[in-house]
Amino acid sequence: MSDDLTGRTMGRYQVLERLGRGGMAEVYRAYQPTLDRFVALKVIYPHLASDPDLLERFGREARAVAALHHPNIVQVHDFDVHEGTAFMAMEFVSGPTLKAAIQSLHRRGKLLPIPVVGQIIGQLADALGYAHEQRVIHRDVKPANVLIRRRGAADAALNDADIDALLLNLTPTSVVLTDFGVARIIKDSVEHTAAGTILGSPAYMSPEQGRGERVDARSDIYSLGIVLYELLIGQVPFDADTPFAIVMKHSTAALPPPRSLRPDLPIKIEQVLLKALAKDPAQRFQDAAAFGAALREATASLANQAPQSLVSMQAVTDPDAISRSRETRVLEMTSAASAPTPLPTLPSAAPSLTKKRSCLRKSAIMIGVLSTLAVLVVGAFIAGGMMVFRGLNEAGALVVPTELSMQATAAAAEGDILPITPRPPDPNDPLANGLRACSAPGCPGGNADEALRIYTAALDRNPDNPALLAARAQLYIWWDVYTYTEQARADIEAALALDPQHAPAYVARAELIAMTTEDDQSHRQALQDLDRAIELDPNLMAAYIAHARLLTSAPDFYDTVSKSRQRVISDTSTVLAREPNNISALNLRAEANYTESRYDEALGDTNTVLKLDPRNFEALLRRARLNRYAFQNPQAALADFTAAIGVDPNQTEAREGRAAMLIQMGNYPLALEDAEAMIEMSEDDPFVSTFRGFIFLHLDRPAEALEDFSEALEAEADNIEARYGRGLALLAQQQAEAALPDLEAAREHQDGLGYINDVFYQSHPSAELSLARAYMQLGRMADAQPLINASIEQSPDWYLPYLIRARYHRATGDIAAARDDLREAIEYAQTPAERAAIEAEQRREP
Repeated sequence: MSDDLTGRTMGRYQVLERLGRGGMAEVYRAYQPTLDRFVALKVIYPHLASDPDLLERFGREARAVAALHHPNIVQVHDFDVHEGTAFMAMEFVSGPTLKAAIQSLHRRGKLLPIPVVGQIIGQLADALGYAHEQRVIHRDVKPANVLIRRRGAADAALNDADIDALLLNLTPTSVVLTDFGVARIIKDSVEHTAAGTILGSPAYMSPEQGRGERVDARSDIYSLGIVLYELLIGQVPFDADTPFAIVMKHSTAALPPPRSLRPDLPIKIEQVLLKALAKDPAQRFQDAAAFGAALREATASLANQAPQSLVSMQAVTDPDAISRSRETRVLEMTSAASAPTPLPTLPSAAPSLTKKRSCLRKSAIMIGVLSTLAVLVVGAFIAGGMMVFRGLNEAGALVVPTELSMQATAAAAEGDILPITPRPPDPNDPLANGLRACSAPGCPGGNADEALRIYTAALDRNPDNPALLAARAQLYIWWDVYTYTEQARADIEAALALDPQHAPAYVARAELIAMTTEDDQSHRQALQDLDRAIELDPNLMAAYIAHARLLTSAPDFYDTVSKSRQRVISDTSTVLAREPNNISALNLRAEANYTESRYDEALGDTNTVLKLDPRNFEALLRRARLNRYAFQNPQAALADFTAAIGVDPNQTEAREGRAAMLIQMGNYPLALEDAEAMIEMSEDDPFVSTFRGFIFLHLDRPAEALEDFSEALEAEADNIEARYGRGLALLAQQQAEAALPDLEAAREHQDGLGYINDVFYQSHPSAELSLARAYMQLGRMADAQPLINASIEQSPDWYLPYLIRARYHRATGDIAAARDDLREAIEYAQTPAERAAIEAEQRREP
């Protein structure tokens, strides 16, 4: 994070005060003397601007955002770089965020009247519709990015009555959408610096954004629909114990019917809401203007009702239905919380796929969700329960519980209540009461304001209580770690100043450091804090799990000799000695042993996980990889890949694994189905296009293969796998002369073809043989012969070189030698398709 810029001059602006901090930037109020006006400066964090290309991308995107001129969009006045610090100067809007207004209402059990909700969403739809016409997608529509323009003295504090007056007396320009373009700028930045960190808000994220797909205007419409749902019902439709699970619900869970939660809601409004929140973008409103028009029409009959006043949430909603729709667990915790701590299981990257060059082969595998991310398709960085996804294509930043919730996470995931303290709960215990008000990230089913009130009131009475300080710090992290970074840090530092041996505070600080920084030095500091927590409390299993999880992202984890990997095994073994059924520890140790080539040990832990949780995606995928690579059991690998796809059909690595097994068995048509699914999930990934291209080649569809290879090369011009495929596709279309440059390049760079040879050529080097075929097609038999013979020497048990040499002998008139080679070829053929090719060649012999 950067230093406070208050009091400094940034270009033409005098920085007056810091207004807030987020995950990507911090915002200051500043004064521009030349125009005698106040502005808001959004300053990008230095650690996000380390890419030398960032400033150019920042300027390009800022120009597009500055071109937006709409009364419901915060105007960007300027962008500049001052002493290496990139910033935007924007219109200064005095007023609360819609998030703050909603919290004020809900704290008092109130909802806005429906016509006012229609005004708010209508103005936001107007803003989005205009932006979309200018080809700008917001990507992070949520109440925190909506401002309510206030009237009167800008510096006067706002109380609840002031907020009510603002909301009930809106003008056509009262509602203002901010942060256009910033998510895209940061997305571009991290794609170039950290493999594509995901930024955004799970509660408001569209299904396609959660899956890491390219988003368009309809994704913003979905997010705006979530805001509408929250304003009407009093809660967002999907919550869960972790934001990871929330993202999954957007893609898979049915929307809680609005009228079942609020019976007085007019049917027409419910219809608008359901259409906006359709999981399939094609079923939503196709533009924001249509959304706004439909909502205005649905609320028209209510607009003339007077007077407008706030609505009692209890009077219009069904509390029992709302209660049933929430997945909350009340956990009891005291300052002595240090019980055994299984964490949510998340996988690590598959070392056996490191030869691939796409993000598919670099990402970690996420459990029971999208994955996609991909992003997937995706990678994960977890320490002490925090999670930042990498590798997905669109914005979204996700966090899971840590420190105070560590002891409860795994038990809660299995539906159990984990008692942290042997004492009966004290109804006056602020720690327990605060946790009841907010027991998980985002406070699903709870009230972060209430939890903060409880902790702060307790600290007013007892300001020197490190456990209360740590609990409030945890609340800030759960609530919004990027907004409340400084508050959380202050409480953690205060807790440690009071009690330098408070182990949970060190775990919390490790989480905070890892979530808000990117550099290696901070990574080391987080590990040191976790080591200190273990030293202070050797029974705090959460610290061991967090330490092991963090080490799986260490630079040396996949090295031949790795101290980090050995420490992961040590940490997890310590946990498993106490808690033999700890799924997180089992998965982490299994992955470390797999990377160590200790396959039996890895299989043992993996099978234990699957006995405890037969649908554990990480374990299914690892066992499939073990069967594929270590134990050479394609049928078992195929079964596990299929089971993993059943858990998460949108995970590309599982699809790739099953397709590879089908290819090994000669079933290219079924393999193509998985490749087509991979294309839908990751159409911009050159690896996926190349993969499908080789399947097309083996299905004798070279024209379609050529299209895939050409598309991959547009994205990555030096992709040797795609160049090799393009050469083969041209060769199959009798264009040997055009194919020669690609095939000769492939022969020169055979090391880059390891994955293609493994999957499509039974692990045999194939480039020399392919070049020989091109020479034969051109009549250059003397050039072809040594390449064919070299291929047979390299792979004497492979049918294809014998088949090619048989064709060579037939072309040069040596029929007897051709027959001998065909007999050799048939001996080594492994699939019906290979035997059919040889038999067809035999029928050509005289």
